[in-house]
Amino acid sequence: MLTLLPILIALLQGPPPSTVGEDILLRFNAVAEKANQVRADRGISAAIKVYEEALTDPANQGYGQLHLRLGQLYKRTDQFAAAAYHFRKCSADVRVDSVDRDIICEHGFKKVTAPLHIDDLPDSAKAILIYPEQFAGPLRSGQRLPKGQLTIVVEAPGRTPRESTVTLMGDQRWRAVLGMTKRSGPLVSDEFLKKTDLARPTTNIEVSQPIRWPAYTVGSIGAALLATGIYLGVDNRTFLSNTRLRYDANRCGSDSCGGDFDRAAQTANTADGLWISGAVLAATSIGLYFLFDGGDGGEE
Repeated sequence: MLTLLPILIALLQGPPPSTVGEDILLRFNAVAEKANQVRADRGISAAIKVYEEALTDPANQGYGQLHLRLGQLYKRTDQFAAAAYHFRKCSADVRVDSVDRDIICEHGFKKVTAPLHIDDLPDSAKAILIYPEQFAGPLRSGQRLPKGQLTIVVEAPGRTPRESTVTLMGDQRWRAVLGMTKRSGPLVSDEFLKKTDLARPTTNIEVSQPIRWPAYTVGSIGAALLATGIYLGVDNRTFLSNTRLRYDANRCGSDSCGGDFDRAAQTANTADGLWISGAVLAATSIGLYFLFDGGDGGEE
């Protein structure tokens, strides 16, 4: 009963003074009539094209009633991001009757969107929506977003940007996932690199002179791969633990954290490949060290 009260008051007060030119109203009526006929003949998608083409005409000046019709059609085809965009445009156009804006457009926007609450986002970090493009930009906790798949990037000082995919189907909480900590220095220390002669060996090598550069080269590459693999594995273990906590707390939404579990598995495989390859190269460098050792090199 309470929801009908604003409509009844508006009807009793009568229509407010029109702020829309008669030419725009005539064009809108012609477009709506054409869209209805096209929809009956060829379906909703064809009707959507009629309204989209009408909005590209500068003479229509982005009239909100065109946006309203598009929002309703996109909602019927479950294209929630496009529907939310056009409902929002309708609500912002003061040329649209206030009852249509406050009741139909705003109600339509709420039907195709839901609030996303962001947990554990540090004060120094920020969440940025990059998909859908119509709503791209900085996010705040509790903001209403189109239902469906969202792509969010979390940026924090001292960490690499981390991209996450969220499937929003209703009022939902999402735990912000931070990227890996940025290293302040190289994976291999300068002291180690100084000891490694990576330059091409001179041609004037005595028979008794041991050839060390192949062992040093392979050893440095192996050390870099080993360090990267271990670092990536430790960071991935933390991410996997956090994902399991969200899964156990039933805070993953409709995708049940499946995407994060798959990403953790792929990262674990990569980390294993890196540290195993590094260990093999490190062991190989030891063999090369002795293999190319010239020893005395000659007969006594």
